[in-house]
Amino acid sequence: MADEPRCDGTSGRWPAWRELAAGALVCAFVLTVLFARLGGLPLMKPDEVRNAQVGREMLEARAWLVPTYNGLPYLDKPAFFFRCVALCFGAFGVGEAAARVPSAVSALALLIAVFGFARRAGGWRRGVMAVTVVASVPLFMVFARLVIMDMMFTLFVSLAIMAGFLAEERDGRARTLRHAAGAACAALAVLVKGPMGFVLPWLVLGTFFVCDRRPRAVLRLLSPLNLLVLFAIVLPWFVLLSRRHPDFPHYGLVVESFTRLTTGAFRRCKPFYFYGPVILATFFAWSVLLPGAVAVAWRARRRWTRVDRLCLAWVSAVVLFFSLPHSKQPGYILSVAVPFGLLMARLFDAAAADGRGRAARAVRTAVGGLAASLLIGEIDG
Repeated sequence: MADEPRCDGTSGRWPAWRELAAGALVCAFVLTVLFARLGGLPLMKPDEVRNAQVGREMLEARAWLVPTYNGLPYLDKPAFFFRCVALCFGAFGVGEAAARVPSAVSALALLIAVFGFARRAGGWRRGVMAVTVVASVPLFMVFARLVIMDMMFTLFVSLAIMAGFLAEERDGRARTLRHAAGAACAALAVLVKGPMGFVLPWLVLGTFFVCDRRPRAVLRLLSPLNLLVLFAIVLPWFVLLSRRHPDFPHYGLVVESFTRLTTGAFRRCKPFYFYGPVILATFFAWSVLLPGAVAVAWRARRRWTRVDRLCLAWVSAVVLFFSLPHSKQPGYILSVAVPFGLLMARLFDAAAADGRGRAARAVRTAVGGLAASLLIGEIDG
């Protein structure tokens, strides 16, 4: 896919030496964020301890289909993530660092995908900026270093969304294969965390295609081939587990998915506006740029690219979807870090290309306000 038209008319490229230097710095930053002292802190109760123990029991019993916790079947989540933890224990030994490797590697793979997607849309500079933003979002940094399946789930959901978007940039066989690849990624997300693995990608892409006035693209998401790919990956696990534990379909599909979201049974009830403060706090300090970025984007709405519209649909669909149920957790909107980073990179790219433009003024205003508030806080302290 050729680079999409940029509002500043530039290609988004740096001189070769700057590209190499920026790439080296970002790689060093990413590897430090994800892997430095990965086992330096003890596992947190209850989630990390429980998930690591499930992986350890899976390795010891070689029971790859049915996870166990303290010797009892643990059917709250599919086995895929626990298998990855178990394999890391087998490769690196049982310990905190090994237990966190699956999440850290998933985060690294996601950042590579973000770089490729952003570079395709706006050049090397935007790719580097997008990776920098996403990797330094506190919510992303935390989940990249926890023995929790949210980061692996976000990886496959994001890949499914990107594949579905890129599929519609092609015709014929290429489009069909990319949609099938997206369905495969959605199926893997299901194996990590359940039905939300295919609901979220199709929700985001469906919202985008409807807003983009491409109803046939919505139908292609549900093509027979895509459904065949999804079921071919998911059904063997589901059928085998259901035969072993006949109560699993009701527990996995109704209790763990529907009931968890729609009731207060799990004591996670939060108000509708919960994710507004969550984004402001867990995307800090990048979230300081949001008011200015929104203003700049709105004024330039006639020049939005398809990637811009995808990102806006992604953020809106995910945040609204998870705002409606009673049960809410910050990790539910982890995937929003990806479109957030892409949009912030777009803003910084425009600011770098035109130092006197609206984007540059918005960045300077936000940075100045943040610096002033920090200085005032330091003086008061």
